[in-house]
Amino acid sequence: MYQFKLFLKSKEFIFSFLILKMLTIYNIFTYFDQALIFNKHIYEGVNAFSFWKYVRTYNIGSIIVFITPIIIIINSLTFFSENITGSILNARLLKEKYNTILKKLIMQAYIRSFIIPLLLSIIILIIGLLVFPHTVPAENYGDPLLDFFDEGIMNPLLYVIYSMPLLIIYCFVITNFGLIAYKFTKKLNIAIIFGFVLINVVNIIVGNIGTFIAKILPNIKRFQHFQTINIYEGYSIHSTILNGYINIIIYLCISTYIVHRLYKTKESLVLEFE
Repeated sequence: MYQFKLFLKSKEFIFSFLILKMLTIYNIFTYFDQALIFNKHIYEGVNAFSFWKYVRTYNIGSIIVFITPIIIIINSLTFFSENITGSILNARLLKEKYNTILKKLIMQAYIRSFIIPLLLSIIILIIGLLVFPHTVPAENYGDPLLDFFDEGIMNPLLYVIYSMPLLIIYCFVITNFGLIAYKFTKKLNIAIIFGFVLINVVNIIVGNIGTFIAKILPNIKRFQHFQTINIYEGYSIHSTILNGYINIIIYLCISTYIVHRLYKTKESLVLEFE
């Protein structure tokens, strides 16, 4: 709890939260400006869930999607990098086993990774539920103010709730990419940039491979899933809830395995970060 309180007071948390908060507030006002028209009557079909999706992904929301990995890496890696340096690590090794220290540091990184994205997502949802109707129109006619895709099989609120754990797992995956980048660069600032680049390069490569597999095997239904593989599905689902979870869990398993392989040897880590 003490470490969590320190995190909430840290420069990286305050800076990151202010950046995303300002962008989010701008997008909220943009939505209100377009949705509340004609003597403050609500634009027909506007609802709490399209508001939630618009603020997170449309207009300035697209910038939020783009920079969120950087925010996640900054918040998750800062504490990790401060505690993995030679002198601090050596001091801790006198009291605890290496594997115990590593697990604690990675868990701290994971927890710090999702606080801001999840908090903002919940706040946006609450505002939407308080201000706008809860009924999603059957047709949105391509209007981003009305757009909310819930697969038509569940309550829209349940769909949003199911998206929250997906967002947390997405933050874990981004943290893993940051940890991979940090192991190779050994510098926090460089790792933030390299991690962000690595995420997008891997996403493009995997996406193209998935599309290729889906095209050469068009008649095999289970292979069509590969066409939707996208790491950003964890932040904003563009296919289905099930596909989103499959995509992000695949990324989580592979990236976690790589992190384990890179950080498993105590001796090499102590020497590298001395």
